[in-house]
Amino acid sequence: MPDLQWDVCSFTPEVKDDRGLRFSADKIAQPLTDYNLVVGPKNYFRALKSAPMPTSRKKR
Repeated sequence: MPDLQWDVCSFTPEVKDDRGLRFSADKIAQPLTDYNLVVGPKNYFRALKSAPMPTSRKKR
């Protein structure tokens, strides 16, 4: 996916998980209105703009 882009957004300059993995934030305390999708901890995601979401198909 050559057009895929992402930013690490946070309220602080650095974020880390429960095991100490650290990320430097690209955007600090900025609104998320320009993003199509937000992905967060524990598989949280939310579509922010009206775009078709991929669907999974169950095999029969």
